[in-house]
Amino acid sequence: MFRFGIKGPRGDAGAAGADGAQGEQGIQGDQGIQGIQGDAGAAGSNLIYTPRDDASAYDFTAGSFTQDGAWRALDLSGIIPAAARVIHYRVGYGATATGKAFRIKPFTGSTVYGSTVMQTIVANIPHNYAGVCGCLSQEVYYNADSATWSWIDFLILGWWATS
Repeated sequence: MFRFGIKGPRGDAGAAGADGAQGEQGIQGDQGIQGIQGDAGAAGSNLIYTPRDDASAYDFTAGSFTQDGAWRALDLSGIIPAAARVIHYRVGYGATATGKAFRIKPFTGSTVYGSTVMQTIVANIPHNYAGVCGCLSQEVYYNADSATWSWIDFLILGWWATS
């Protein structure tokens, strides 16, 4: 993550001198807060996208997910390599009620901040979403509301991995 410093205000020009004499120096502006240097990464750590074109079925379906509104790990080790850092995925979903949500995020914890929320707008109508999510140790975390899900079809489309 890159954070940039904020430059302080500029000092004034100083008072003009009499009869061509040099004026006083103006007040120096504040230095500003220095930002944190971003991680340049190790040599050869570029992320390379690998499309997945060999999928013959969904990787996970509604029965694969515990539907209780709690955050749970989704193990992707049988699909993506250990060097994968970001996944590209597609979710098709629908429930018998409106306002039911399926969420995904790259880290553990109970907060929804930093997660992607896919919510049913109309009952029993297909909803589809494609997105990206960071992954650590070949896992992402999901949260499926307690609901009668008509379907949740999750498919890995590809991934970005370190070279």
